[in-house]
Amino acid sequence: MTVVLGAVALPASTAMPHALQANRVRTAETGVAYFAKWGLQVRRDTHVELSVPPSAAGRLWIGWGNAAEPSDRVVVDRCPGSQRWVVFVGGYWVRTPGCFELLVSVNGSRQQTVRIGIGAPCPGQSASVSVGKEITSDDRITLAQ
Repeated sequence: MTVVLGAVALPASTAMPHALQANRVRTAETGVAYFAKWGLQVRRDTHVELSVPPSAAGRLWIGWGNAAEPSDRVVVDRCPGSQRWVVFVGGYWVRTPGCFELLVSVNGSRQQTVRIGIGAPCPGQSASVSVGKEITSDDRITLAQ
């Protein structure tokens, strides 16, 4: 995972050797799509906004938290807690697998774009690891600090 702007950990293509695995699903918001389950980690007491850029509207949706619903924007607003990081369950929905950009904003001012391979690799990544595939030492995934 890549820690973006010191506040949110995402599976950026620069740190992930493989694209996220995406499985075919159907939702009221997306119709037939592909879903890649991947948790969201946010530094506590930080305001984070994640949004789908206009270029991916209607092709990429995001959602985390209780009953995560596909959306084009997710806001995590200064969650308190005793742990350094707060973790939410959810993930990414895409119309077709591919390499997508996600906009990240922290505390309303700092912004960065992150590329994520969802069901298909971004440049420099390999295809997603299939369920049941034996992971070898060449498949190691590390946390980039």
